Amino acid sequence: MIQPRFLGSLFFLALVLVEIAAYGLVVSNLGWLAAFSIGIGSIVAGVFVLKRLGQSLLQAMSQSAASATSFRFDGLYAGGFATAGAILMILPGFVTDLVGLVSALIGWRAWLIPAQGDRTPPGAGRPADKTMDLRPDEWSSQ
Repeated sequence: MIQPRFLGSLFFLALVLVEIAAYGLVVSNLGWLAAFSIGIGSIVAGVFVLKRLGQSLLQAMSQSAASATSFRFDGLYAGGFATAGAILMILPGFVTDLVGLVSALIGWRAWLIPAQGDRTPPGAGRPADKTMDLRPDEWSSQ
């Protein structure tokens, strides 16, 4: 039986070999300068995405301080994908850059396209809130 520690080491070794092969392929097709520029560009893009995520998180937390219901799961889901993508884009290598870019795009897509439940026809506005506040003497079920 393969131990998880050995499996993780094997995966890391395979990733390093695939990254070396991808780097050689990019250098042979585009040249050293282009490969270096793509690497630096992906690092800058990853840092930019992380910065935007941090700003969005601070804004969401400040807004949710007033109302605890405004912090939704789909925002956390999108933020998780975008964060993982940004971290992968910061790591050196073309394969991790590609996986990170796809993950970041999945996260940004969830922010740019609202969920099905959030869509309302143009001009219709949001449905009225059906929550009713009761005084303590009105808490009876009778």
